[in-house]
Parts: sequence; C-alpha cells; structure tokens
Amino acid sequence: MQKFSTTGLIGRRVLANDVDFLVELHQSGNVMALHGGTRSPATTERFIGSNLAHWDRFRFGLYVISPRDEPDRPIGRAGLRWDRSVDGDPVVDVSAVLTEPSWGQGLGTEAVQAVTAIGLHLDLPLAARTDAAHKVARRVLEKVGYAQDSDFEHGGRAWVRYRWPSDRPSPGKTSRTTSPE
Repeated sequence: MQKFSTTGLIGRRVLANDVDFLVELHQSGNVMALHGGTRSPATTERFIGSNLAHWDRFRFGLYVISPRDEPDRPIGRAGLRWDRSVDGDPVVDVSAVLTEPSWGQGLGTEAVQAVTAIGLHLDLPLAARTDAAHKVARRVLEKVGYAQDSDFEHGGRAWVRYRWPSDRPSPGKTSRTTSPE
C-alpha cells in the first residue's frame, strides 16, 4: 500500500526527491535527539536509497506524511522496515518522526496507528524500539497497543523494545489504507 490516510494525515511512499525535506528533518537537533542523533546529508541520502530498495524488495516501507488538508507540506516520516530484534528474530520495525511544530497534536499516534494497521493487514511481525528516555514515543506505542518486550543497550544508551501482541486486533478506527493510484 503506497498511500494511507487518517483523520488528520496522509502518507505516501518515500521518493528520491524527498531528500531536501528529510535532510532538514534529520538535521534538527531537537527532533533527532532521541532518534539516534542528527544525520548528515550523505547519511540521509543513503537512508533514502536503502528505503527505496526496501520498498522495491518488500512492497512496504517508509512513508512521508503530511497534514490531510495540506498534502504538499511534509511534516514527518513513518514506516515499516524489516529488522532484527534484540533476540535475533526477524521483525518489522514501526517508526515515526515528526517535525517539531507537529508535536503535541496526536499526529504521531495517528501515524503509528496507520502503519501498524498496514503491517497487520500484511500479517507482519511488528515491533518498535525507542530510546528509554523518550517518554512521548513510549506513551504513543503503549496508547496504540504495543506491549513493552525488553530493554537493551545500544550505542551507550538505554533502549526499549515493544512488540505488537499476537492476540490484539488492529489499532484505531481512524486509519484506512488506500491502494496505489
């Protein structure tokens, strides 16, 4: 599903020409402080290339998200990506990162609900990880329905892994996915 929409957001598959927006997002110290730190333009370009390849291989991946009423104004990214969990099992990592002016409006929750619904529709084993100090991200994951699974250390920082419980239904009534046009 290359697009999704919620009450307040639309998401579309990441494109190579999203580089300017993603470089700006990834260089925001406040935004990236709890997402592993800022990224250089070259690192962001590699990130985009890797995510384009992921889409080509698996038919799901990273979305650029915008307000539903301003579809040409990106405010973040959200997505699904194959990863390995702390215990080595393959999982699909759920993520969302928003620009600072978009914080506190429930849009992160909407984005996580939407990509979670897509992942469950595709019958994927969903997980998420966040910096243990990122209380907002932890609250979003718990509100959407993820259960804390494990704590681990990476890069000298404490992290928390969440998993989608296998017996839990799809989150939220606000998400609806749309097929590619």
